[in-house]
Amino acid sequence: MGRPKELEEAKMVPIILDQETRKIVKLRKGDGGASSYIRRLIREQDPKASRQGEAKTLVLRKDLRAMEAELEDYRRKEKEATAEQEEVMKYIAQGFELYKQNNRRADDPMARRSWLVARCKDSGISPVDFLSYQKKI
Repeated sequence: MGRPKELEEAKMVPIILDQETRKIVKLRKGDGGASSYIRRLIREQDPKASRQGEAKTLVLRKDLRAMEAELEDYRRKEKEATAEQEEVMKYIAQGFELYKQNNRRADDPMARRSWLVARCKDSGISPVDFLSYQKKI
């Protein structure tokens, strides 16, 4: 039981690597061996390599998976932020209704605007976003 043959018509070629390069190869090679790592790097760099299409496809698939994961994280964070902002806007809307009911200055548009700007500034929501949200309700 020997090791399975990886390449057809393979020929061993000695290469010389300094200590720093060996450490880099050791860290980046992953599950495969150093030889397969170096072969893959060469194929990715050589435009005339017979397996260049394969190597590029693997690289593109890896990039696609990474980008899909990043996009999913972004969507999750955006959904959480949107839910949190909506909750804050509901809270401000309740306070705004109480302000309009209980304050005699509520008829003055400038007083309402200054009240709204003060509440929105602390919450991180712009008054324009709040007003558009209030129109939806």
